[in-house]
Amino acid sequence: MADFNQLGRKSPGNKSAAIGRGAALFGRGDFDAAIAELSEVLRKDREASAFGYRGRAYAKNGDYVRALSDFDEFLKLEPGDRDAERWREEARSELAAQRKQTSAATRPPAVAAIPKSESQQIAAIPPLPPAQKPAQLPDKFTGKRVALVIGNAAYKHVATLDNTINDARIMRDALTKLGFEVVYGENLDRRAMGRHIGEFGSIVREADAAIVYFAGHGSTFADIPYVVPIDSKYETLSDIPAELIQVESLVSELRRAKGVRLVILDACRDNEREIELKRQDAAVKGIAARGGAVSRGLAKLQNPDGLIVVYSTQHMTTAADGKPGGNSPFTGTLARHLVTPGVDIKDVLFRTASEVVKQSGGTQRPEIAISLFEPFVLAQ
Repeated sequence: MADFNQLGRKSPGNKSAAIGRGAALFGRGDFDAAIAELSEVLRKDREASAFGYRGRAYAKNGDYVRALSDFDEFLKLEPGDRDAERWREEARSELAAQRKQTSAATRPPAVAAIPKSESQQIAAIPPLPPAQKPAQLPDKFTGKRVALVIGNAAYKHVATLDNTINDARIMRDALTKLGFEVVYGENLDRRAMGRHIGEFGSIVREADAAIVYFAGHGSTFADIPYVVPIDSKYETLSDIPAELIQVESLVSELRRAKGVRLVILDACRDNEREIELKRQDAAVKGIAARGGAVSRGLAKLQNPDGLIVVYSTQHMTTAADGKPGGNSPFTGTLARHLVTPGVDIKDVLFRTASEVVKQSGGTQRPEIAISLFEPFVLAQ
C-alpha cells in the first residue's frame, strides 16, 4: 500500500497505482474500501484487473449478483482466464444457495386445519368481490432496475441524526425485494459519496427504472439544494460548494436511465450550523435588521423534467426524524407502501403523503413533483 501510494503521489491519476491500492485493500480484508477504490478506476476505464479484484471483493461481502457481473466483464476482456471462470462458478453456486435460503425463510407457514364448526361459519360468509388486476404493462417495466441509497447520521460538525441509517436500510431492503440492484452507503464523507455516485453512474445507463434515495441533513444556499456529507464543516459560505454535494449531482447520473427516474429526499432536517451561517450572512447584508427570516430545508430542483422528485416535506420547511430507534414518519410509511402489489408508483407516493399528513396533524406535508404520466408498477 505504501509503495502504491508513493507511486500515486509521484504520478497523480496513475491507473496502476489505483488498481494496486484496490488489490492491497482486498488483500488485507478491507473489502468496502477496495470496492470504492476500484469503482473509481472503472468509472474512467474498463480495466480487467479492476473488474477481477472488485468482483472478488463483492463476493467476499456476499454481493454475488455484482460479483458475477464483474467476473463477466473480466472474461469479456480476458476470455478463457481459468481463475476468473472459477471465481464466477463459485459466485453462481453461492448465489443459488443464498436465494434458496431466502426462499425457504420467506415461505408462508402451513395453514392449520379449521374445525368443522368454524368451517361452517366461514362457508356462510359471502365471498369477496374479485380483486382488481393492474393494467397490463409493457415488458420493459420488468427490466433493469438500479438504485442509489445513502443514509448519513454520524455527522462530525453538525447535529447527529437518530434514524437516517434505519431509514436507508429499510429502503435498501424494500428496493432489493423489488428487484433493484442497490448501490448502498452509510455515514459517507464527501469523497465516499462521490465514489458511490460514480459507482451508481456506472450501472444506471439504459436502466428501465432508477431511484436515488438520500436520508440525512439537507441544506439550501443561494437557492441551490445540497445533501450533506458527514464531514461538512459549514465554516464560511464560500466553502459550501466544496463541502456539500448538490442534489443535481445525484440527478445528473439518474438522467442517464431510459425509463422511470425517481429522486427521494428525506433530507430536510434542521441544521443549526447552516442556520447560523445564514444568519451571519443575512446580518452582513442588512437583511436581519429588516426582519427577513432565515430559510430552512431544501429548495426545489431547478430542472425536474423527466423525473419524479419527492421531498419528505414541503419546499423550504423541515421534516421530523422520528422517535429514536425507529424510522422517520415519511420513509417508514413509504417503504411500507412501495411493496404493495399492483399499485402505480404515483399512487404509492400520494398514499404515503396523505398518511404522513394525517400522522403529523398537518405539520409535515410531503411534496411531489411528477414529470411521468405513463403507468408504472414496482410490485407486480
